[in-house]
Amino acid sequence: MSLIPTVLAHEEGQLVEAAQASIPEVVRSNQIQFTLITIGILFVLTILAILMNKARQKRPTDVISTPTQPVPAESSEAGPAEESEGAWWKTTIFLGLVLVILANTAYLVGSTLYVNFKSASKGPVHWHADFEVWDCGVEIELIDPKPPSNRVGSPLLHEHNDKEIHVEEAFFDERNVSLGAFFIVVGGDLHSDYLKFPTKEGIIERRNGDLCSDGQPGILQVFLYKAGSFNQQKLPNPQDYIMTAEQKVPPGDCVIFEFCSPKEKTDHLCQKYKVKIVIGSFSEKPYELRASHDIASLFAMLGMDNKKIKESLVYIP
Repeated sequence: MSLIPTVLAHEEGQLVEAAQASIPEVVRSNQIQFTLITIGILFVLTILAILMNKARQKRPTDVISTPTQPVPAESSEAGPAEESEGAWWKTTIFLGLVLVILANTAYLVGSTLYVNFKSASKGPVHWHADFEVWDCGVEIELIDPKPPSNRVGSPLLHEHNDKEIHVEEAFFDERNVSLGAFFIVVGGDLHSDYLKFPTKEGIIERRNGDLCSDGQPGILQVFLYKAGSFNQQKLPNPQDYIMTAEQKVPPGDCVIFEFCSPKEKTDHLCQKYKVKIVIGSFSEKPYELRASHDIASLFAMLGMDNKKIKESLVYIP
């Protein structure tokens, strides 16, 4: 694994690579290696301590006892030189254990703080956005993960066979979490006039002007439902779009990739896409406003989930 990971971007229709310093993936790999080394050193020091203790116990004494000549009590005790040697070994091994543990802890804490302070995301994130891909009126789905992995893509940017784009790490450049980067890490590619998408049936490629099954030429169009809104916008350069920083869908983005005849709006909508619900109470006088628990009871009777009720009452004291 390279210590200088690659940032993926598009420029003038071509894929370019820009070197950037560090990525949490590299830091995490180094942390694992450092921890394994620490465990190995601790194991060696522990074995060494056991062997030294056994060697001292087996060392013969200067006075040999006989039935007629018992050993004086003070003769069975270790001499000053032996005691000094034993204390030196104990102190050395103890300090070695302490220093190794402190070094590993310092590296783990320091590398984590470095990622949090230096990353563009200011620490780990967990974002989601729904997406659908339509080819001449037929929805196509991304390839399934290959066991034992449960994802398609990279640790930072991937899909879990759920038609959701997942961003699940800190990142040092926003280009690493663009739609274009997502297509690259799953084995495809995306430009304003070109789509390459790996499916269960194979790689599908579409360029502006390619014919659909009805003989009509199509173009690539990407429609965005921005988080929390049903208003559509057409993305002129979809490969550069950075998804909204939302942990849940809803209210995360919904992105529709559609190759078809030119149109201003799409008829498609991501299956899980919804907008935020806000429940309020209206009256002419403040003291006539209904209490929040009364409103919650009403919507619970109407069949609304308690969790959604709580989230929808954030503006009511």
